[in-house]
Amino acid sequence: PHPSSGPHKLLDALLRKFNMSSEWSRALPFVAVGRVSDAVRLASLYSSGDGQGQMEVLGQVEEIFIKLLKAARTKLKPGQRTRLQWNDGSVCCMMDQQGGLLFCVVTAKMDYPEPLAFNLLQDLSSTIVSMEMDVEAAPENGFQEALNQTMEELVAKYETAGPGLQKSQEAKVSVMSAGGPPQVRSSQYAMPAGAGYFE
Repeated sequence: PHPSSGPHKLLDALLRKFNMSSEWSRALPFVAVGRVSDAVRLASLYSSGDGQGQMEVLGQVEEIFIKLLKAARTKLKPGQRTRLQWNDGSVCCMMDQQGGLLFCVVTAKMDYPEPLAFNLLQDLSSTIVSMEMDVEAAPENGFQEALNQTMEELVAKYETAGPGLQKSQEAKVSVMSAGGPPQVRSSQYAMPAGAGYFE
């Protein structure tokens, strides 16, 4: 089983009605950062369209992000990363080293390279540190103006990088498999089986 199967099962009840895998028009349709202590969204970017249907999808994705923020207080440790499958795609989450911020990015497809998803989140985290932003005092959406362009640039960068890295990884797997049976490695970012977000 996938190493995230525990939390994935618990997410199913929430995500089952949000069967939106066919709605995405971008490889990385949503990225966000929020404060863990009071589950406040500080900035987010939805890049999969702005029609009426897409606005409904955005509302659902942001609802899920707030639930993850609330759960992160007890389910994630500082510096911890996890990837949860969602229909054909995934939700990648990363807690900063201080345990104060949660970063999330949605990938439209599960085969989007995991290292790139977390590189994007790490770059966003580094931007906040370099700008010396006041994490504790910021109001809801308080980082939006400062981070909007950065998030747009990161999404564009990592959407372009994704297919190239994926092909490179597939080539390496092919070479390794030629010398013997392929080995399945568990994700180093996955939450322990049985861990729950919405208990």
